[in-house]
Amino acid sequence: MHAAHHKKKENILFGDFHIKNTGTQPVRELSMCLRIRTTVPYDFSGKYHLPNSNVSTRPLLSEWERVEQESEEDFWFKRMGDSELLPGETVSFSNFQLKWKADDNYTTVIEGFVYCDLVKKGTTALNQINISGEI
Repeated sequence: MHAAHHKKKENILFGDFHIKNTGTQPVRELSMCLRIRTTVPYDFSGKYHLPNSNVSTRPLLSEWERVEQESEEDFWFKRMGDSELLPGETVSFSNFQLKWKADDNYTTVIEGFVYCDLVKKGTTALNQINISGEI
């Protein structure tokens, strides 16, 4: 994670979310959720494909596809294709960005959740990102 803090200007956080199969069986139907709870308006971006986009007409930017958002806090993604995540392998959602303007004090919490065929109810990421700033 890398974050910059500037009063009255645009601030940015860069993050990566790594998923490692620590089990003994291949993982299929891999999806994840990034939950962003914050006290300020923000813009979220990252390397992913939008639903129903024509991936074959441009180079593969990411192996993640954005899934329709059910709430303003939750950003859902699913791994594209039929690939498995074998035991010991890691896949990443790299270089996502959160931008906000620091006009007032703020707090932000980013939590990650992983879902797959073996863990349908999901599991929480080991770490979360907590940021706060005082103006």
